[in-house]
Amino acid sequence: MKNRIILLLAAIVAFSSCDNELHLVAPWKRIPVVYGFLNLSENAQYIRVEKAFLDPEKSAEQIAKNPDSLYFNNIEVSLTRVKNGTTWLLTRVNGTDEGFPKKPGTFAQDPNYLYKINTKDIELVAGEQYKLSIKDLSNNTTIAEATTNVVGNYNMVATDPPNPGAWPYKSDVRFSWRSNETVGKVYDVFMKFYYNENTIDQPSKFAKKSLTWKIAENVQRPADPTSRITAMLKGEEIFKFLGENISKIPGIKRIFLSYDVTVVAGGQEFQDYIDLGNASSGITSSQILPTYSNISNDGIGIFSSRNILEAVDYSINTPTRDSLKSGIYTKDLGFQ
Repeated sequence: MKNRIILLLAAIVAFSSCDNELHLVAPWKRIPVVYGFLNLSENAQYIRVEKAFLDPEKSAEQIAKNPDSLYFNNIEVSLTRVKNGTTWLLTRVNGTDEGFPKKPGTFAQDPNYLYKINTKDIELVAGEQYKLSIKDLSNNTTIAEATTNVVGNYNMVATDPPNPGAWPYKSDVRFSWRSNETVGKVYDVFMKFYYNENTIDQPSKFAKKSLTWKIAENVQRPADPTSRITAMLKGEEIFKFLGENISKIPGIKRIFLSYDVTVVAGGQEFQDYIDLGNASSGITSSQILPTYSNISNDGIGIFSSRNILEAVDYSINTPTRDSLKSGIYTKDLGFQ
């Protein structure tokens, strides 16, 4: 049967599974597959380490169902602050217990091993370089290494967007942020909308609903690292998105509450990945194609840094509420 290799990579945000097939010529060599981000804005840091390998006897489908085929059982995963040499060991945990279950599919769902350290237990400093090391304890050899610099914090520009916001149909709605840090190179931007909705059976009772939209991906940082970074779209696009993604149910009443803006900043490694032409889903995607890797020694995958800016509780002005109620894209949604 044709030799196959299973490549497992999963995002640290969602920890959903993905799969790709490669053809190699060196049988029986276990290859570490690494995926992880350092993130100042998270309470814990997670690194996914799995293994890819050849098996001339078994099909990929058989291998994928066996957790022993997917994970190393005798490795040490550590992070080192390069500036002073301080090293911390990560603990293997079940991602399902941490709130990161694997999606149903080809691969074994449980256990879903990740390597974890609480952010409060590590000296994670914006701008500094950290080294990830993976050691095979059976022969005391380092099988994978990578370094990254930590992405610092950002702030929204107060007037982009203003609060309350305005979404004119034919005008640009701007979302701008800035920082003195220089590690972040590429950005994804999201809007999350909140509204109350009743039911026909209980017209006096409202339940809170939400809807998330990625409005921009792979936004590049300008040459001047201190300049504002901006994503923008026409107001009409926002109404069109809401009209296409909220169900039109006769008799339903909805009340718009607010929206949040989230900016996810990715480090240099993601910029390198994008430059290679493989960025099909942005820096918050769960899939990294195997043509880019910054893992040395025997490993493949990506180790980088990101940071998340959340600007919450934006309202909208009266003209925008009127357009939401009676505009061409949203007039049948029942907004009051």
